[in-house]
Amino acid sequence: MNIAAAARVDRRRRRPALACVNCRRSKIRCDRQVPCQNCAKAKNKTCVFDDARARASGSPPAEPAWPSAPAPGVSPLSRSPLSGPGCGPLPVSLPGSGRSTAPSTVSHDDASSASATNPSLAATSVSSRHADALQHRVDELERRLARAEKSSRHRDWTAHVPTAKEPDQIVPLGPRTDMHSMPRAIMSKTRYFGQSHWANTALLYKTILDMFHSEVVRSIDSEAVVLLNKCKTLGQRIKARRMPAMCTSTPSRDLPPRHIADQLVDNYLRISESVHRVVHVPTFRSRYEQVWAAPDAVDQAFMVQLHLVMAIGSTVLDADFSMRNTAVRWVYEAQWWMIAPSFKKRLTMTDLQSMILACLAREFVGVDADLTWMPVGWLLRVAIQMGLHRDPSRLPPTDVLQAEMRRRLWGTILELNVQTSLSTGSPVLLSLSDFDTEPPADMDDDDLAATTSSTALVRDAGKCTDTTLPLALRATLPIRLAICRFLNDLGAVNAYDRTMELHENLAGIHRSVSRRLAAAETSGRKLSLYQRQVFDCTVRHYFLAIHIPHQEMALKEPAYAFTRTTILDNALKISLAYCPPHVYHHAGHDVPGSTVSEQDTDLSRLAAVASGTFRWIPVCAALLIGLDLQDKLRDEAPFNTPVRPDLLNVIKVILVWCLRRIKAGDMNCKGYVFMKAQWVLIDGLMAGKSLQELPKTMIATSTETIRQVLVILEDQARQMLPEEGGGSWDPMQVPTDRMINMEEDWDGMGGFFLDFLGLEPIDHAFDTPGLLPPSQPWV
Repeated sequence: MNIAAAARVDRRRRRPALACVNCRRSKIRCDRQVPCQNCAKAKNKTCVFDDARARASGSPPAEPAWPSAPAPGVSPLSRSPLSGPGCGPLPVSLPGSGRSTAPSTVSHDDASSASATNPSLAATSVSSRHADALQHRVDELERRLARAEKSSRHRDWTAHVPTAKEPDQIVPLGPRTDMHSMPRAIMSKTRYFGQSHWANTALLYKTILDMFHSEVVRSIDSEAVVLLNKCKTLGQRIKARRMPAMCTSTPSRDLPPRHIADQLVDNYLRISESVHRVVHVPTFRSRYEQVWAAPDAVDQAFMVQLHLVMAIGSTVLDADFSMRNTAVRWVYEAQWWMIAPSFKKRLTMTDLQSMILACLAREFVGVDADLTWMPVGWLLRVAIQMGLHRDPSRLPPTDVLQAEMRRRLWGTILELNVQTSLSTGSPVLLSLSDFDTEPPADMDDDDLAATTSSTALVRDAGKCTDTTLPLALRATLPIRLAICRFLNDLGAVNAYDRTMELHENLAGIHRSVSRRLAAAETSGRKLSLYQRQVFDCTVRHYFLAIHIPHQEMALKEPAYAFTRTTILDNALKISLAYCPPHVYHHAGHDVPGSTVSEQDTDLSRLAAVASGTFRWIPVCAALLIGLDLQDKLRDEAPFNTPVRPDLLNVIKVILVWCLRRIKAGDMNCKGYVFMKAQWVLIDGLMAGKSLQELPKTMIATSTETIRQVLVILEDQARQMLPEEGGGSWDPMQVPTDRMINMEEDWDGMGGFFLDFLGLEPIDHAFDTPGLLPPSQPWV
């Protein structure tokens, strides 16, 4: 009797649990699929199995899908907000299999029974049967994994769009599309946009994208497409005339009149130098005076530096950026000078300053601003080759001024590297262990000279100085670096609890640094409005970046309500800083007739004329606000819930802002068309219209918007493109090959995003050799 009882106890212990954890807890039948049918119907994302079978059979546990030594600051294993105690470990995706399995877990009973011995023949036969069954299951899993790896090696490059039932299912976006959407990135032609690139936000606008796509598929000869071809042709011609046809290794020495040059230098010191420290202001002003006293005696390196300083300062000289052509030429000349032979001789502090200024000028002026991450990477390597990643105290002795300038330049290079990594969605390729350079001293430039004693350096002045804001940004650098690695490194686990951890750390540092800045301003000197806005918007940009990957779930699941609130609040504050309503006056819905006031701030003017982050951050904020408005209007349409007027006002202001950018020389008209379509969609939902009624209205409005932009571009073309070949050039003439390219660009979603983001291929099909930009009159 005792032997039989022991056999029965062993049978209960040895019987493997084949049902998933949730079905066993609910005591319902499980079909043993991954995920099972019950979990799929309940939309349960944690359908896992207690796989005690592998341990019982003696096979080693499966390797986890994440690295055993994760990147610094990245948690290797996290739970989603829908999981909780008792739900089991998260499923691990098998590469390319489209299915999930759970890490191996073994109960105490299974372990004890596996090691027990029993002389009973019945117990021995039961153990043998279960061991054979477990071995069969292990062999089956190994065969599935082998098939999955083989198919993934031979799979064509298609879009990877996760769905609720099949987490890794591969589905195509459309015929002949050149943009591929992946879980953490977008591939557009030859460009890779990581998770922090805001193109991932625009993918949530499926209603508008499908409408434009259907319009192009319906007829390539439709009026909207024909007008858009003409706009694009004009834009290509105008941009081609802005670029110098040929540059030499010896840049020009031309300068504007003295009063204009003084304004440009002051503008640079007020907007760029107050945030990114590059020059020692007293030394720079001394050499600047020598330029006017003895122009021929000034070396070429400083002339290049001065041209870049004035190019940056010209962006806020007036509301229309009237010096754009001259600024573009200065940037191109500086780039040609830097890549000339004998580069080794230019590894000096002055040349390094010019390299930094060139990266800044590309974003301010708009010379391939979306590609700045690449020259910034080159700049980082030049700085490391020059030893700036080591603190001057660990290098051969030098004077205090040179040591502090090395610290300042390294801080600026770090900031540019992190910012461009976030904006382009590219890996940051830098860690805190790669350098030991200390932050610069907290003191004014007038108190810093070559004869200054090292004991006079102040690490915490307790008041506002010339380096207060750069030091505030440096204090937030570690957490912002961790966020960039979390978003764009391939080995990072995109878990919601890790997002919340980073959010709390960033919020704590933001509060702490903000208090220190407020305390420093009590000493008398205060930060400028531009400095306060740049610091606040920079930090809020990172709040948006870590929450945007969860935005789609935040619009559906209450568990992500904090993400939805965080995105909305930070997007609203960023929009008010970049596009303040008091600058843009409008009357009701008459947005095309709106005017721009004369109350521009430095940041609002840069948002209207500059490129790079100054252009796409307000667009990203407006997209997020519009997405939230559309979701609320669709969900609450039967109840006629009033819409928040401040959110609605942002959408109206962004339309005026887009039109202002086009008038100031921005050739990207599709962004304005997209924003106009978004407004029509929101306005239609507020009027109680259904989504089926809106496409025709959106197409008609978009066509009229393109016609409006075409008139603006034609005026600019007539000013920049004089009569050619003895006859007047017809701006309405579009080459046939351009029409074909437009059809390819608009196929699927890829082309639309490519142009909407302003990320067109770098080609100069309309560049006329030998033609220089028209001379720019000094204002």
